[in-house]
Order: sequence, then C-alpha cells, then structure tokens
Amino acid sequence: PFANPFDSLSVLMEAATFCRDNTAIPALVRTGAGGAATDLFGGTVGMNEGTQGYRGEVAWRFGKAVCTSLQVRFFDAGAQSLPFDSVGTGASIPSIVRPYLDIPSNTQSSIAVRQPGLASGDLLAHATSDLYGGDILLKQIAYRRRCSKVDLLFGYQTAALSESIWVNSITNTPPIPATTAVLDLRERFVTDNRFHGGVSGFSGITHAGRWSLSSMAKLGLGNMNRYVEIDGFQTVNSVERPEGGLHARATNEGTYRFDTFVVSPETNLRFGYRLTRRLEATLGYDYLLL
Repeated sequence: PFANPFDSLSVLMEAATFCRDNTAIPALVRTGAGGAATDLFGGTVGMNEGTQGYRGEVAWRFGKAVCTSLQVRFFDAGAQSLPFDSVGTGASIPSIVRPYLDIPSNTQSSIAVRQPGLASGDLLAHATSDLYGGDILLKQIAYRRRCSKVDLLFGYQTAALSESIWVNSITNTPPIPATTAVLDLRERFVTDNRFHGGVSGFSGITHAGRWSLSSMAKLGLGNMNRYVEIDGFQTVNSVERPEGGLHARATNEGTYRFDTFVVSPETNLRFGYRLTRRLEATLGYDYLLL
C-alpha cells in the first residue's frame, strides 16, 4: 500500500458559511429616549450574520492493511465585525445617547453625545469576533464491509475565540455658564478564550457508485483558559478623571484570567460525489458547540 504515498494520502478543502449563536451585545449606543429609543450599536443590532470561512482535512492511512489513519482537521470561521461611526450622519441622527448602569443608584441612566440644544459630539464604536480551531485524530477501523466502514477515533482538540468591544465618544456641551465642557469617554473590553482537550468518538462512510455519505460524532472534554482585559478612560476639558469609562470603570478595570471545564460535542453529515479517481465534490453540515 505504500508503493505510491499519494494512495495513502487524502486532502479535503471546503468553503464554509459559519453561523454563530449567542453573539448578543448589550445596547451601548441609542437614539431617542424611553420607549421610542432605537438601538444603533448593540441591543437589537448584533453580530448575527453568517461569515465566510474554510475547513480542511489532511489524512494519512498507515498500518497493516491500511486500517489506521492519522487525520488533521482545521477551520477558520472568519472574523465578524460590527462598526458604528456617527461622523457624517448629521441631521439623519440628531440624537445619540450612551446608556449605562449608574452604580450609586443602581438604575439605568444615559449620557447624551449629541442632542439638539444640549450637546454636540461624535461617537465611534467597534466590535469584533474571531473563531478558529482544529484537532488531531487517530482513527482505527472498527467495522468494514465492501462499500462501508466505521472508524473509532480519539485525539486532541483546540479552539480559540477572540472578541473585543470598544466605544469612544467626545461631547461638547453649551457654555454653562461661561465655558464649553468637553467630555472624552473611551472604554475597551478584550477577551481571549482558548480550549484544549481530549476527544473521542466515531465516524462512518458508505459508498454507492460515485456517491458517498459520511458522518461523524465526537465529544471533546478539556479546559478553557479565559483572558479578559477591561480599560476605561475619561477626561473633562483634557483633565483625566478617576471614574474611568461608563462601563469600564475604576471598580472593574484590569486584567483577569481563569479556567473553566468545557464540554465540546461536534457532529457532521456530508454527501460526496466522486468526479475522478482522486477528486471528489462534497456538500455537508457541521455543528460544533463549546
């Protein structure tokens, strides 16, 4: 079986659309007030759109009668981005406010960035999310017939989820009583989550002429190392104040690290059609949970 090494090597590359759940962001920028308020950044405006990415697999069959294989799989879900820039909106958005939780009174409040007759200013906000990962699997044939087989698999799995949110605003208030107050608010949240764990499961495939149907189910168990960085900044007339930002305040600023036990199931289903001896087209669906 090793006379031609390419007979024991398979490569799979797929273009994939990734749809992520639980990407909600709190309402950080709004227009209007009360029940008439509309979210401009966060709240009902979230990063729920699909992203274009890719998946790949490289497998090498070895051992007696080519019954064992080593498989390396990887994916990149593509970076999601949610921007908001008030510059240039002008009269189209006359009112821009930043809602926040007032700590002393424990009630919801807001600061006007742009309000006719009260304040003029601009705001820039951006949120990002990037997800990628992969695994290394050792596969052993547990059952085989002429047109189908089932493999047992075990190995190592990793995944990384990095996200950030930052909001910067500058507000000019009218001269009360004699000078204009310039309020500069900046805050930034950055998270990095990295999963490492062991994995086990099974996969199977069956052939019918040029057509094939394959599936896999596996379970990963391991540790998620979480890193969080919170930074806030506030100045009035270029004089820094100790409170920090609206959400990134002096009471929660800093860098935090902690570990969490994570269960990561994955399953997929794939249809294939062999175009040539060495080329196959596939269409499938994958589900991965962290």
